[in-house]
Amino acid sequence: MKLATLILGTSMCILVEGLSELLKNPGFEQGTSNWQHDGFNMEAEVTHVHSGLSSVKCTGRSKSNQGPRQQVYVTPGGRYAFRAYIQLIDSIDIQLYEKVVVKIRFTWKDDGPVTDFAVCSRPNLSSADGWVQIGADFAVPDREYTEAILYLQGLSPEVSFYFDDASLKEIPENLNWESEANTRIEQLRKSNLHLKQVFSVETLINR
Repeated sequence: MKLATLILGTSMCILVEGLSELLKNPGFEQGTSNWQHDGFNMEAEVTHVHSGLSSVKCTGRSKSNQGPRQQVYVTPGGRYAFRAYIQLIDSIDIQLYEKVVVKIRFTWKDDGPVTDFAVCSRPNLSSADGWVQIGADFAVPDREYTEAILYLQGLSPEVSFYFDDASLKEIPENLNWESEANTRIEQLRKSNLHLKQVFSVETLINR
């Protein structure tokens, strides 16, 4: 079972890597283009990045729900993978660790109440951690909507941070994953196992 899970997980990682990116300007190589922010400062940062040429630096926050956000287009009932990197610049004295949460705010087509759908969370963050990956695979609610906004929130007010290498990709449904995993398991079970015996010089002399 563990072998099947490992094979499936590895296959899914390779599959997601080859899919189209759904976020616009995901690595902030075009500065803050396509990303929105209200009530705080978000500016391009070229001297401190996770990868590429630029990240964004978020400062001057006064509310925990202030963070980068972007309108996204996802399929109701679809499965997606989100990944990003964050680094805290500072923390407040009364809060030893921070928690960051990524959500999608859905405005429903049937005039139901707006829903803040949790994508992922990462607790126990501190400025000493450096760059930390956040993310998860998730299923979108199977419900028609008129607008979906992906956003980052949860950090204490006044905490500043860097944000880089965000990614949102759809995971296509693979109806044959179980049979493919079983086939791969059988191939590994039936493959030849090569063992090499190594002797020390002392062992050879005493033989």
